[in-house]
Amino acid sequence: MKKASATQNYIYNTLYKVLSLLTPLITAPYLARVIDPEGVGTFSYTYAIAYNFSLVAKLGLISYGSRSIAKARDDKERLARVFSEIYMLQILTTAITTIAYLIFVTCYVTDYKNIFYINILYVIGIAIDIDWLFYGLENFKMTAIRNAIIKALTVVAIILFVKTRQDLVKYVFIMGAGEFLKYASIWISFKSCTKFISIRIKNVLLHLKPTIILFIPVIATSVYRSMDKVMLGAMTSMAETGIYENSEKIVYMLLGFVTSLEVVMMPKISNLLENGKEEEAYENISKSMTFVVALTSAMAFGIIGIMKNFVPWFYGDEFLGCIKLLPILSLSLCFIGWANVIRTQYIVPRGEDHIYVISTIIGAILNLILNLICIPRMGALGATIGTFVAELSVAVYLSVIVRKELPILQFLKKTLYFPVLGVLMAFIVYVIGIATPGGLTSIFIQIMVGCILYTGFCLIYLKIVQKDMYRIIILKIQMLFKRKTRG
Repeated sequence: MKKASATQNYIYNTLYKVLSLLTPLITAPYLARVIDPEGVGTFSYTYAIAYNFSLVAKLGLISYGSRSIAKARDDKERLARVFSEIYMLQILTTAITTIAYLIFVTCYVTDYKNIFYINILYVIGIAIDIDWLFYGLENFKMTAIRNAIIKALTVVAIILFVKTRQDLVKYVFIMGAGEFLKYASIWISFKSCTKFISIRIKNVLLHLKPTIILFIPVIATSVYRSMDKVMLGAMTSMAETGIYENSEKIVYMLLGFVTSLEVVMMPKISNLLENGKEEEAYENISKSMTFVVALTSAMAFGIIGIMKNFVPWFYGDEFLGCIKLLPILSLSLCFIGWANVIRTQYIVPRGEDHIYVISTIIGAILNLILNLICIPRMGALGATIGTFVAELSVAVYLSVIVRKELPILQFLKKTLYFPVLGVLMAFIVYVIGIATPGGLTSIFIQIMVGCILYTGFCLIYLKIVQKDMYRIIILKIQMLFKRKTRG
């Protein structure tokens, strides 16, 4: 199987993330008007609980499995053995978790019981999720194409079958079935990658400890990525949960552009380190940090610039409460991106999982404490503050811990200009929003002007300060145009 380059893999994964971005752009305003804030909050609340059970089912298998496959992929027999052992562990954990979920719903759930039963699709789907195999093999084209097709079918199904507030159950089923089909579809390409072989249960259990270690940060991250919605639903109202859900949705659908790089680069860096190419690995980390900070600054301040016009047009007046949450949530993008580069391109590939674990535990504890204090008093705004502090604390802790191995201060000096350029862009875009009459035309003008201004600012900065990076970008653009001309 021919392995694509990191750039190609990033493009494949980003194309899927773009479709994932377009999905809520199509469905979110439609659902906001059809099933209203309470319906959105109900889905968010019940899904968050099922999602946490699914995290238990997969333990830390995404990171651990991807890393293990990346290290073993050059030896076919070793690859087959490692895959078979890890996958058998995945089957066992999913079976145990599915039983636990059914007991929970049957014995402890009183409201929305039918929705909880439908959401079991998210839990049992983990049994057939082998994306980590393809990530470790750096084969992102297949997963991106199949996921994109399933995502498009999900959108069509929502538009066709969800018409009123009473169709909430249909919406829940469509979302769960789409997730299950996404996992199932990838098995079509399994035979071209590896095979099952006979294994010993003793060898399967050897993978349990490292996956549990990586599971701790996964579940800790879940505390401030999904448990906030559970706490909002339990401590306030479904309407307040819906406002928070839709605010977060705007921010985290853009996060896909960052996680695309994370998913692509972790197996690449792991393989480079396995083969003793440390200098090349560090060069990749430096380039990734510059790219991620530039990208997250553009997205965070872009959201701030357009939010007053965007929210009422996109969601309707019932969701105007999103406007006060978005500035805080969008700024957390910068800290998430920074921490992701350190974690997925340095800590996890080097097997220093304890650092990853401690960082997320710190974030989870701070988030939980702030949620308990702030949510009863401030509702969705309190959950937003908790999330922001959690993401900031993780980024700061990781930076302090690795400062002797990675040139953190150098990274800061290289990238500090991007948030400054973002603030300038946001101010101009915000003023344009005030000067124009509002609606889709104004939003389009704001986005186009913002993109042109920020790109121009960044190219000028790179040409003056980071000439090597500027030359690489220009060369990539020239090569792209040459290919199109030949085509």
